[in-house]
Amino acid sequence: MREAHIARDAPAASVGRLALCSPRVSARRRRAARQVLYALTAGVAGYVSAVSYKMLGGDSWVRNVLLTTALFCGPLLATFSFLNTVAIVYRTTTALPFGTIVVILVIWALITFPLTVLGGIAGKNSKARPRSLCWQRRGVTDASCRKPPKCRAWLA
Repeated sequence: MREAHIARDAPAASVGRLALCSPRVSARRRRAARQVLYALTAGVAGYVSAVSYKMLGGDSWVRNVLLTTALFCGPLLATFSFLNTVAIVYRTTTALPFGTIVVILVIWALITFPLTVLGGIAGKNSKARPRSLCWQRRGVTDASCRKPPKCRAWLA
């Protein structure tokens, strides 16, 4: 069954790779496609964050989702701001104009943030269980898990 999924999805993935790496596609379109793909991964970030937080016993999932949104985009925004400021100071042509920066912020506000919240809601409501060998269905650890040795001669 897994091979059927791979056989079905491989052509689409190949076409996508060609579209983003093809020399016939302009650099501007490739950059725009990468920005949109990055924005679409925010839903995955919200889902994984909410499921992990729920498995660890967290209660304030709204705070978790907002923190995920900030930590997911914050480092990228800080790096971009620093590099763009340096490019403006040195008057290079690689500095992004103000209109492009506004478009990036609009993409974040209208696509990335809502997708992170939707992913967080889906993760909070999911029935996901951890896939550890020691985890039982009722949340009790199994006695067959190896305990750490009491003798720690190597630490002395």
